[in-house]
Amino acid sequence: MKTSASTRSRGRKTGRAALIGVLATIAFTLSACGGGAPSATTTTGSAKTPSGEVGETLTVQFLSSPISMDPAKTGIGPGQIFVDLAYEPLIFKDPDGKYQPDLATEWKYTDSTNTGFSLTLREGVTFADGTPLDNQAVAKSIQYFKDAKGPQSGDLAALTSIDTAEANKISLKFSAPTPNLEQVFSQVGLAGQIINPSALTNPKSLESSTAGAGQYVLNTSTTVNGQKYVFDANPKYWNQEAIHYKHVVIQSIAEPNAILSAARTGQIDVALSGTSTTAAAAKSAGLEVVAAPYTWSGLLLLDRDGTLAPQLGDQRVRQAINYAIDRDAIRKAIIGEYGGTTDQVLSPSMPGSLDDMTYSFDLDKAKSLMQEAGYADGFALTVSDTTLLDPNTALGQALATQLGKIGIKITIDNAPTIQQFRGDLMNKKYAATVWSPLAGIGMAQFASTYMAPNTTFNPFGAKDEQVTSALNEAAATTDPAARDAALKRAQERVLDLAWFAPVYWSQELLYVGPKVANVRISEHNNLPNPVAPTKDGGWQPAATK
Repeated sequence: MKTSASTRSRGRKTGRAALIGVLATIAFTLSACGGGAPSATTTTGSAKTPSGEVGETLTVQFLSSPISMDPAKTGIGPGQIFVDLAYEPLIFKDPDGKYQPDLATEWKYTDSTNTGFSLTLREGVTFADGTPLDNQAVAKSIQYFKDAKGPQSGDLAALTSIDTAEANKISLKFSAPTPNLEQVFSQVGLAGQIINPSALTNPKSLESSTAGAGQYVLNTSTTVNGQKYVFDANPKYWNQEAIHYKHVVIQSIAEPNAILSAARTGQIDVALSGTSTTAAAAKSAGLEVVAAPYTWSGLLLLDRDGTLAPQLGDQRVRQAINYAIDRDAIRKAIIGEYGGTTDQVLSPSMPGSLDDMTYSFDLDKAKSLMQEAGYADGFALTVSDTTLLDPNTALGQALATQLGKIGIKITIDNAPTIQQFRGDLMNKKYAATVWSPLAGIGMAQFASTYMAPNTTFNPFGAKDEQVTSALNEAAATTDPAARDAALKRAQERVLDLAWFAPVYWSQELLYVGPKVANVRISEHNNLPNPVAPTKDGGWQPAATK
């Protein structure tokens, strides 16, 4: 694609694998549905029958090393697999999106304002080192998640007290309504992945070893950081019938054709990072392609008050950016049939989603808004991007080309690592970034991640009273209709503010080899997870014909 935008690589240069191969980590979507929101889908998964036997080794592909092995420091996404294997959640969210008992056997809100929450813990559970998993351990783990300043800390920001007075129970109090605690304390929300209190005396140890009560333990002697991560079955896991493999190996492979080759030749059993460019070949090779909606990709306007880039402080400029994007053209060029056009920050299945597009492509209107704001001649803007999530900065380059038509001259800075990418944003180096937020996490969790002040994606601390009021109203009610109406108002206000410029949805694509069964994901839980707390759940060896 030709473009007048310049692309700079900050930090060390990345290899071809990093440059080309990562649309699968965070590139995913709903099927195209005209110019509007994609239609809802059901759970998809492997059609093979489990053998009922325990397999020797399950080998899974992932793009890179984990953001962090510390559950409180890692991010929500396919990279959670490193944590899911070794840590057990309080509540398990199954592939259909239903919440099931795990370390907690019961849970409930204890008041009508969603500010009190209690859990009853499973008895007789220990961590992998034999330490009892009791309510004191759970309390310390939850407090660590709150204080760790990680991606999940915002979900627990309103937590004021943890009561462990009653044996085998834990009671939480929040200063503000917090209605999404089932998700927060599931493996999807991460904060329920309970960490051994002995490791919390030296949190740095969590970066190189595991300290959980999950089905597997990281084998630090056979793991090669950045290449392969070896997990061995935990002999102290509370439900041994749920363990289906003696070992799980996560292999780092980033380049799409290399991923396809490894899956086709049996070097890996499951690829987490299939792409739109190799999906057809994977099907032809006899691999099962398991797909589900995963994220939207677009431009996040971080400097919403115009601190670094004064032009972005003008709502008309942000709206002009949205009108200037030919979303359907970009979607077709980058992900083809594996995408759907959108301008919303929510999946169509989530409460608060809207039926119609707000920002249809209208270049004349975009130019008029720019002129009205006093920027008829445009302005220069440096945008952060990373080829780890935007291969070849294809989306960034496409946005630069289109926004150039209204005079916005974009320079793209490419970050070679996720760690540097996040650090640069937190340090307020960029007024905007190309990124791919999760699609199905719900408005409350989206707001805590992307709109909470002084976080990675709102480093300048922008606030809006109307958004906050609508979200608070949604959080405080137990009436589903009232909650949906409040969330719709929040979504409409976010669209009007134009803090974000979503372009397309994309699907997560998994390639499953012939030896594995029961690999399932859906739009209600699109995070691939090899383990489940029940005998019938999780990925399993396939029966031979």
